Amino acid sequence: MKNSKTILKFFAIFIVAYAVFLPSWLVVKNPYNRAITEVAFEISSWKYDLHVSDSKMKGREMTFSVENSTPILSRYGKNSNFIIDLSFDVESVTFNVPMTLSLIFALIFTFGVSLRDNLRLISVGLIALLTLHVITLVVISTSLFAGSMESSRVVQFYLSRYTLPIKLLENLGMILNSYAARFEPFLIAIIVWWQLKLKL
Repeated sequence: MKNSKTILKFFAIFIVAYAVFLPSWLVVKNPYNRAITEVAFEISSWKYDLHVSDSKMKGREMTFSVENSTPILSRYGKNSNFIIDLSFDVESVTFNVPMTLSLIFALIFTFGVSLRDNLRLISVGLIALLTLHVITLVVISTSLFAGSMESSRVVQFYLSRYTLPIKLLENLGMILNSYAARFEPFLIAIIVWWQLKLKL
């Protein structure tokens, strides 16, 4: 009987939380998606001596204009700098945020111990979620850079200074883009549940 009440409490909190988080997410998703994607692209571009000169968001897609940071000069003194446009669907990474947040709150307020511990667990869940998004987007942006090497000889020459396992990065980026968000709620829930078990 106690287990049944606990399960009912969990689902009731989850449904209420989802009803709150879904419309809230629709309001903040564009600024959030833009912010974390720009951070991820800046990290990746810095690593490969590139510079993000412009970024635009249209619907679900984010487009970045990336150029070389170090000037490219031929032996004749000719400037061969480049700008490449890279775009992808950001929401494919973050679309499950409302469900993830609802699971976090349902777990914490069903099994939580004290207000202080609950707030700490919420912080753990949010940090884990943000970290997962940034890491996923860094890998995806790096895979886009690797794929851009085939766009021109100048880009290939510029990026050939770095070890870029193109096929591996493209495949990893595709896998993360397709599956990271789908498993996100369960992964974050496991982290929060593990932290809960340490307190129970």
